[in-house]
Amino acid sequence: NSLNEEDFIELPELILIVQDEILLKKRNLEKERLEQQRQEKIKKATEAKKRQIVEEQRAKKRQIEEEQRAKEKENRLQLEALRSELHAHFRSNFLGVDKLYETSFHDRLTKKEFSQEKANYLQEWAKEQQWEKVPDNEQAIAASTFGSHVKVVARAGSGKTTTLISRVRFLVEH
Repeated sequence: NSLNEEDFIELPELILIVQDEILLKKRNLEKERLEQQRQEKIKKATEAKKRQIVEEQRAKKRQIEEEQRAKEKENRLQLEALRSELHAHFRSNFLGVDKLYETSFHDRLTKKEFSQEKANYLQEWAKEQQWEKVPDNEQAIAASTFGSHVKVVARAGSGKTTTLISRVRFLVEH
């Protein structure tokens, strides 16, 4: 384990080689450490970007939902105003509302919705007048239809006569 003269002469060279290897390992370790830091920064930046995107998507979704709620509320208010206007016309000139629908309301209500509004009005009016038997929805639709013939077809005991009487009574009393 002792050094001979030849080894002793080569010792400074060996020391330099070992020092170079150590220095190279240090550099490689430093490169690896810097690469890890760079990868961690990239990972953090990517995660932050993902969180930002998710938050932006959530904010956009909330905004869309709020806009939808606002639009639904506006539509409800417009429909309530429209119904109120219709009911005012129903009270003043029920027989003329079909013509009014064709000129003023056809673009805001379907024919089916309009018929349902007339039926609802007839039922409300019958309740106000304290009719003993208020027509159900189908009877009210038939009884509130004017301007054309109405064919009432149903089984025995279903209320055809009541429907016809309701129609006549509504015409007379209204």
